[in-house]
Amino acid sequence: MMNHPTKFIGSKVFQTINGESLILSAGLRAVLLEIAHPLIAQGVADHSDFQKRPLHRLWRTLLTMGMLTMGVPRSAKYGKRSLGRCHATVQGVLQETAGPFIAGTPYNANDPHLRLWVYATLIDSSVVAYENLVRPLSEQEKNVYYEDVLNLAEWVGVPQAILPTHWQNFSAYVNATLHSSVLTIGQPAQKIYHALLYGHPFAPFIRQAGLLSLAWTPAHLRQQFGIAWTAEQSQKAVRWQSRIRYWRTHSPRLFWQSPIMQYAIWRDRWLIANAQPT
Repeated sequence: MMNHPTKFIGSKVFQTINGESLILSAGLRAVLLEIAHPLIAQGVADHSDFQKRPLHRLWRTLLTMGMLTMGVPRSAKYGKRSLGRCHATVQGVLQETAGPFIAGTPYNANDPHLRLWVYATLIDSSVVAYENLVRPLSEQEKNVYYEDVLNLAEWVGVPQAILPTHWQNFSAYVNATLHSSVLTIGQPAQKIYHALLYGHPFAPFIRQAGLLSLAWTPAHLRQQFGIAWTAEQSQKAVRWQSRIRYWRTHSPRLFWQSPIMQYAIWRDRWLIANAQPT
C-alpha cells in the first residue's frame, strides 16, 4: 500500500520549506496575526469552539491549512472540502468598532480578502521560521517558493486576481498590513488569545513552546495583545534559535520532517491504494 508514489505540486524549494517540521514553531505567530484582523477574530469567536477546546481548534486549523499547502494533491483536495464545510455558514457582523471597522460591519469567511490575509500569515510565518531556524533564503528561492504559493492559492479560495504577483509584492503587502490600522486587537481577539495561552491545563507548555512565535510577532501587536515581553525573553529566544539550528545540523534528517506532510503523504497513498474518489 505504501509503495504507491505521491506526486507533489511544487518545486524542490517549496517541498523543502513546507516539509520542514520547524516551520510549525511559527504556528502561534500565524494565529495571532490572523485574529489581529477584527473581522477574522469576530468570525472565530462567533463560530468556533476555540475558547472551550483551544488546543483541538489550533491543531485542526494547522492540519487543514497544512494539508492545503503541502503540495500533496489528494490531501489538498480533502483540505479544500473540509475548509469549505467549516466556512459555509461563517458569517455575521462585528460587535464593536475596531480600527477602521465600525460596529455592524459584516464579515463572511468566504470573503477572498480575508482568506488572502489568512493565507499570507501562513506563508509569511513559514518563511520567518525557516530563515530563523534553518538558513536564510535567497531572493531567487523566495520567488520560486512564491510561484508555487500562487499555484496553490486556489485551494484556499484566494483568486489569482487579488494575489500579489511576486515575492517582493507579497512581502510589501504583508508589511503594509502589519503596520496599518487594519490589524487592531479587539475583545474577540483578546478572548481567543487568553483561551489559547491561559485557558487550559497545557497553557504553560504552550507559552514556553510559543516563545519563538511570540519573539517573531511584531512588537506593536504583542503590546496590543497585552503580552509582557522583556529583554530576558528576547535573549532566551535568541539562545533557543541558536541551539535549534545546532541540533538540526547534528541530528538525523528524519527528526525534522513535518508530521503534517507525512500525514498528507500517507493519506494520499492510502487513497490511491484504496481507489477512493478525491
